[in-house]
Amino acid sequence: MVVIIDNTSSALSNFYNFQYKVFISVFLILLLIALVILFFTKLLTKPLITLAESMKSVGKGNLDVQIDIKTQDELGHVSSVFNEMINRLRMSTTSIEILSEEVERRKSSEQKLHKLAEAVEQSLEHIVITNIDAEIEYVNQAFINSTGYSL
Repeated sequence: MVVIIDNTSSALSNFYNFQYKVFISVFLILLLIALVILFFTKLLTKPLITLAESMKSVGKGNLDVQIDIKTQDELGHVSSVFNEMINRLRMSTTSIEILSEEVERRKSSEQKLHKLAEAVEQSLEHIVITNIDAEIEYVNQAFINSTGYSL
């Protein structure tokens, strides 16, 4: 008498079960690797994004930007140099504003002086300006017309 036991379905079931476990394990490992890569990508790109946003802000004229990246790598060095550049730009801009104000004051004074010079020149009264040695330095047209004097 021969007894045949069919273990193929049991063996096949065990194989499929093993294959399923391997597939799930590989999927979980790949998911974990993807999450680790995503974490480190965010960690590395966040300072670059901060630097780029700060540069855009400066490009729009905001000189109150300071980058707070304190790493000891190339990015930290770039951030430090960027902050120094902003400080120098801020000082230059302040100097330009001060010079611009001085130019405006001088223009205003020059306009007032020009008006006074026109008033003196057009005056009907005789005007003579001398230095401390009593030497004549200026006479207006009214003085010249009535006396015939010329410098």
